[in-house]
Amino acid sequence: NSWRLVASKPGAHTFHLLTRLYSGEVLLTGGTDNGDASTAAWLYNPYSESWTRLANMNHLHDSQTATLLYSGKVLVAGAGTSELYDPGTRGWTSQPAGAPGSDNTAVLLHTGQVFTASGSNATRYTPASP
Repeated sequence: NSWRLVASKPGAHTFHLLTRLYSGEVLLTGGTDNGDASTAAWLYNPYSESWTRLANMNHLHDSQTATLLYSGKVLVAGAGTSELYDPGTRGWTSQPAGAPGSDNTAVLLHTGQVFTASGSNATRYTPASP
């Protein structure tokens, strides 16, 4: 068992999320950058140990969730906004408002829906195609 340093994460993001994609790459989303919510997104390639800057998300996200869907897309949701990352196009598509509040948690259900909870609020997101 051991740890080792790899390519440094770009920027001073904190409170971001990491999501492993089916390709093995890792998507870094949102968080805060110098204390402000961020639209930043990066892709880490563990094979080449390199980072690639992606197009910004459409909404500011910190304390968000990022859930890998069966389709391979990633739903980023929180504070009343949501959007999908498509690894095929490396782009973002806004989704209906959802996941009220911040500090949400989320889980992918066997149906392909995403269940989120924050405080006394709970929501379900149903993708157009699971």
